[in-house]
Amino acid sequence: MKTTLKVAIPLFLSLAIVLVGCSEKRSDCTSIPLNLRKVARDSIPYSEFVDSITYVDLETSDNCIIGTISNIRIADGQIVVLDDLSQRVMLFDSIGSYIHDIGSRGLGAGEYIRAAQIDVDKEAENILILDHTGCAVLRYSYDNKFIGKDSVGYADDIVYLGNNTYLTANYNDASDNAGIYLASTSSGEIRKLEGCSNGLPTNKPWLFFYDDGIMSIMTRPYENRLMEWNGNNLTSVVDFIVEPSPTSWQIQEIGKDRMKATEYIDRVVFHNSRRWFFMYFWMDGEVRHIFWDKTGTNPEVVRYLKNDIDGVNGIGLPVCIDNSFVMVVSEENPEANPRLQFLHLK
Repeated sequence: MKTTLKVAIPLFLSLAIVLVGCSEKRSDCTSIPLNLRKVARDSIPYSEFVDSITYVDLETSDNCIIGTISNIRIADGQIVVLDDLSQRVMLFDSIGSYIHDIGSRGLGAGEYIRAAQIDVDKEAENILILDHTGCAVLRYSYDNKFIGKDSVGYADDIVYLGNNTYLTANYNDASDNAGIYLASTSSGEIRKLEGCSNGLPTNKPWLFFYDDGIMSIMTRPYENRLMEWNGNNLTSVVDFIVEPSPTSWQIQEIGKDRMKATEYIDRVVFHNSRRWFFMYFWMDGEVRHIFWDKTGTNPEVVRYLKNDIDGVNGIGLPVCIDNSFVMVVSEENPEANPRLQFLHLK
């Protein structure tokens, strides 16, 4: 029987800003203050930023019961789903019909120990699975043939840039090692691009965000900077100065006891397209959405996003596909797999 939660929402994503720990100078980018206590308005209607909405109902059968969707990718029109609970990677067609699994857990050749993230190499038509424990990315064809593996080092998240090159994030290692890396599988070189010094681990299952040729990243816990990959390096775009913030002493306490992170703000997810950006936080048991039209308005802090188009509200995934934010809708039927909601942006 299907009784588990359907969307992975990290509980310990305490993400307030501290002006320490980054190798890049903060004066190089725009700083935007965000006071989560000052709510600009109660809600923002979807119609302000959404042009239309479409849905994909993922097939429910004994072969493809989904526990918690932690991420999805699109592979030549097919939908790749990472189920963090069951540790399965499943392939569905464009209308949600189940095709087959990609890879499987195990210790043998072509098997992964822990699937931490997925991506797609569209040119090679490969589905990529980051094996967190094995420090490698496993490659599979769309018809589930094991192609080989790329060694990328210890990583919590990856994004494939093409040309046998990955960006990787390592935020659960020692302070000296934590940071963002550029990994070339053809040369074997792994180069550190961005380092951090506070050394706090994170349960955050995603850090990178890729859409329409733009690769973005929100920096690690307690550093709310939006960065973009310019083809050679990471460039800071916006430094969000978020309040309320834990003090440096409180950050040390969180490092000793991660349960203390729940006493502060938790950034749950962020979306980034060419025009639109939003992220949201848990604070004092409530949600605070940060919504930003990058064409000229200042970011707003609101309590809700309100679907005034068809009334169906979803939970955000860190995915933007073809200028569409992807949400997950949990149906009233607890036995059904989730429904994917595509918010096609203006």
